[in-house]
Amino acid sequence: MRNAVGEMCRTVVHLAAAAWREPDRFQWFSDYLEMHGLRGFVRIAVAFTTVLISSIPFINMASPDGATDPVRYATATVAGVGGTALALMWVTTSWPDRRRSIAFVAAADVLIALGTVSDSAPLAGLAGATVFAVIGGYCAFFHGTRVLVTHVAAVVLVTLALAVMTALAGDPAMAVSKGIVVLLANMVIPVTSQILLGMLSSDSVESRLDPLTQLPNRRGLEQAVSSVGRYRPRVSDDVVVAIVLDLDAFKRVNDARGHECGDLVLAETARRLAAAIADTDIPCRMGGEEFVVVGRRPLREVAVLAERIRSAVLAPNQGLRVTASVGVAWADAESMSADSAETVVENLIRSADRAMYDAKRSGGNRVRLHTDTDDAGSCAG
Repeated sequence: MRNAVGEMCRTVVHLAAAAWREPDRFQWFSDYLEMHGLRGFVRIAVAFTTVLISSIPFINMASPDGATDPVRYATATVAGVGGTALALMWVTTSWPDRRRSIAFVAAADVLIALGTVSDSAPLAGLAGATVFAVIGGYCAFFHGTRVLVTHVAAVVLVTLALAVMTALAGDPAMAVSKGIVVLLANMVIPVTSQILLGMLSSDSVESRLDPLTQLPNRRGLEQAVSSVGRYRPRVSDDVVVAIVLDLDAFKRVNDARGHECGDLVLAETARRLAAAIADTDIPCRMGGEEFVVVGRRPLREVAVLAERIRSAVLAPNQGLRVTASVGVAWADAESMSADSAETVVENLIRSADRAMYDAKRSGGNRVRLHTDTDDAGSCAG
């Protein structure tokens, strides 16, 4: 029995530690919503819910248990007006980044707490603390364990304070029972959602990564291309670029040194590729010894980037001289939109792939630039 309990405790500690180390999922979930065209709906849903929560302090002013003195009226007004401002933020500004989202959670927690203490009857405020569960659900969907734990800790403190105030007002039994209800609502639902979403996001990330190189696979690239157009301000010569590179005569590496050495060469190539490009570029292993980079930059930088990639691959790799044939294609960034992103990138990769095979037929270890007229320029290494 003691061993079973010890094993269970170790399992719980292990799961808790893994959850604590889990990265914030805000960007992943935001990209998921955009990919499925749901950002607009979520934006309105969050704003509408926030407005409803903000209306509670104003409604409570008409109740005998609500605000009954100037200080409580002022507190309720701050809570209601502040919450309304948060709601307007969702419909009048751009989609928030991670920091703005966390700031929204912190501000919402403070305003809800103000709303609960503005009631003259502590029991009414304690019942109102169940509203914190809405913010907990937001944390579970948009953020990781650390943000959720911080939120729950704040809720526990507010709940305990309201429960003590209720008990001191002469109803300790109700303080305990309602306190339990509030804590259950604010802990069980968000934490359960956090665990399930953590599992789903982990599976989703794993399904989009190539296990050998840890670069996005073809599926990962397809899910990421919709964000290419957002990375940098539009300038007159901005283009969306696709670069396809294929290692030359890679079969000889596997035949001469074995597949284990070939895997090491591919993994090192992926590392060099990721180091040669910008953080906003999307690298991908399409399969075999073929890699793709999709990004957005001024046209004057395209050929320079392609040559930098070719040179990075050329450096000695596992004691071997490994070269790559590189094909490049681009399109005016103005043609990129949320609806056409996948089609534009798919066509660019197809054109860059043809240019890559032109480079390979010309002897390999060179860059081939595709043009709309199919008159490609070549730059041999």
